[in-house]
Amino acid sequence: MFVRDLMRAEVPTAGPADRFADLLRRQCDLATRQLYVVDRDRRLLGIITGYDLLKLMIPDYLSPGLAHAAHPVDDHLLAQRFRDNLGKTAEAIMTREYTALSPGDTLIEANAIIRERRFNALPVVENEKLVGEVGRKDVLRHIAVQVCGLALD
Repeated sequence: MFVRDLMRAEVPTAGPADRFADLLRRQCDLATRQLYVVDRDRRLLGIITGYDLLKLMIPDYLSPGLAHAAHPVDDHLLAQRFRDNLGKTAEAIMTREYTALSPGDTLIEANAIIRERRFNALPVVENEKLVGEVGRKDVLRHIAVQVCGLALD
């Protein structure tokens, strides 16, 4: 089984100029965990995850003890962080270094790369263009249905 046979071709994308508020809104509505930043030709420029957006909203320096002490002002802190990041674009937020799969990679290769990189899903790129996504669930679903013959609800 090849990646091309189990990838999802419909994946959420964003443009490099898309603004923080729109990215945050869209990320909340996604079934997947990633937005793929592409240019007009669908060349993959970078990836934005929910974690990337949370890092902008919740300061990394907050240890559990500090976070507990900040509890009464959580909403004010988050609202201020939101305002501070309104001018940021996808291009400024995205992770530019990423690992991608090829449509010709096998299911076993895809799973090994996903496991090694500790991601839940990876983009599938062909000729520098985003053509899909494969995640752990896709691999597991193929094994359950195609290999083991299980019926899924």
